[in-house]
Amino acid sequence: MSEQRRSEQAQEQSPVVTLLKAHWITIVLALLAITFIAQNTDDLHLRLLWMTFTAPLWLALTPVALIGVAVGWMLKRRSVRRNLG
Repeated sequence: MSEQRRSEQAQEQSPVVTLLKAHWITIVLALLAITFIAQNTDDLHLRLLWMTFTAPLWLALTPVALIGVAVGWMLKRRSVRRNLG
């Protein structure tokens, strides 16, 4: 009887709880990255090819984090395609 009750409770979980259970490590890493970026606000001298400019560090870290997310998403998508085909 207790086994049936557990399966009923598992089916009744909210979508938010299911999402948190499935992606908790991703959520924790995202929060750490956001905290790191928010705390690093000093100015930074950047050089890109022949250009040199000064910008806040968070402005340099944010695109790098977004590029990392995009690369991870593309690699995961590629892996899923390979497994299906």
